[in-house]
Amino acid sequence: MIKQTTLLLLILNAYIYADYEAAMERYNAQSYKEAIYMLEEAAQNGDKRAQYQLGNIYEFGLAGVEKDLSASVCYYKMVASNYNYCEVEPLSADASVLDHLTAQQGSFTDQKMEHFLTAKLDAPDSATQDTLGQMISSDFGLYAYKKNYFLPISIADKKYLEWDDNGKTGDEYEKKTEAVFQISLQKPLSFDLFGLNEAFVFAYTQKVWWQLYSNSEPFREMSFEPEFFMTLPTNIAIDEATGLKALKIGFSHESNGQDGRRSRTWNRVYASTLWQHGQLFTNLRAWYRIPEPEGSDENPDIHKYMGYGDLSLNYLYGKNQFGLLVRNNLDFNNGQNRGAIKADWSYPFFNAYNTYWYLEYFNGYGESLIDYNRRVEKVGIGLSFSRNVF
Repeated sequence: MIKQTTLLLLILNAYIYADYEAAMERYNAQSYKEAIYMLEEAAQNGDKRAQYQLGNIYEFGLAGVEKDLSASVCYYKMVASNYNYCEVEPLSADASVLDHLTAQQGSFTDQKMEHFLTAKLDAPDSATQDTLGQMISSDFGLYAYKKNYFLPISIADKKYLEWDDNGKTGDEYEKKTEAVFQISLQKPLSFDLFGLNEAFVFAYTQKVWWQLYSNSEPFREMSFEPEFFMTLPTNIAIDEATGLKALKIGFSHESNGQDGRRSRTWNRVYASTLWQHGQLFTNLRAWYRIPEPEGSDENPDIHKYMGYGDLSLNYLYGKNQFGLLVRNNLDFNNGQNRGAIKADWSYPFFNAYNTYWYLEYFNGYGESLIDYNRRVEKVGIGLSFSRNVF
């Protein structure tokens, strides 16, 4: 039961809040990573004991933490201050731009900003202070779902076709190079409602293909994908015997928000599985397209290009994440076989806590809805702001 619950919390990126005593229990049990996280939560909530303990840890480099006198001084200042915020000692006058950029990375910088804003805003009572704190920390139970990223450079092997309400215009966009970004969030709605450690979740993903380097810089294409799904962890026996960690069953609507001949949309129900073998995470997904009303289907042959499912692999090697997605229609007759492959890599951006270098390669069909039936090969580089395996 504990293992199942822990898995669900990891998948949903849930946060653990604990007090000083619980944090020190984990510290004394040498669970240092968890203990320091809990101490930081307690320190942010104003616990002077936690603030002093963290100052001591960073001063002497205890519990596997690198010695950081700036962080140590900051926490000691918190102990002596009425606020849970302090200024970290500045870098030396001859520090480079890279030194300043590196110093800005990490969860400590995020906490510093939150503490500063909290200290600057006055509140007449604790309830108002809690409300302000929630707004500042943006703690509304929203978590990253799929990857969130921005690729300022995404280069295709050929120019993209222009479309209007009557169909293809015969013209092409100016550039093969464009920018691509994706925003993807999930909101857990309930957990363990039926005593199975299941989670019901609403998610939303939006992706934009932006002709940033063309005249007038138009958005060439957009996709909007709301989802509702249930995630169900497996029991311990199945987990240990097979490596099967969880099942997901859901509904997805994907559309590009256009009308006329530019419109693309499809609705799917799907089931997927998450497997783990060491550092390798495997996600096998199958879907069924819900038929559109007769005469209203803008893309009746989309299954011939997108297939009926996909397989994704994610391998974690140190701080690296390597990803591979494979999709195929499994139609090997008369030259109708079509599919796609996507490979990506991410690595912390100057040791950042939640920002990563991101490299992506795509080859095949279905890279966007407007071009679902057109083969595209492209490579992009930029930054991602979240990672996922399921």
